[in-house]
Amino acid sequence: MLSEKTKRYVKLVNDMIGIFVTIGILIIMALHFYMNIEPNGSSELGFKVTGPSMVTLYILIAVAIMTTLISFMCKRQRKTR
Repeated sequence: MLSEKTKRYVKLVNDMIGIFVTIGILIIMALHFYMNIEPNGSSELGFKVTGPSMVTLYILIAVAIMTTLISFMCKRQRKTR
C-alpha cells in the first residue's frame, strides 16, 4: 500500500496533469475555431480539427478521462479510511 504522503503527491500530480490537459484541449479548440457569416444572414460557427491535431485531441481527451478516474479513485479511497 502507498503511504498517505505518497497518495497526496499522486493526487496532486494527477490534478496538475488534468489541468494541463484541459488547457491543451481548449487551445486546440481555439486554434481551429472558424466563423462563416454570409451577407444573406446565414452563419456558421464551429471548429474543424484534422490531421495530427485530431490525434493530439484524441490523446488529450483520453488522458483527461484517465486523470478523472484516478482522481475519483483517490478521493474514494480517502473517504473509506
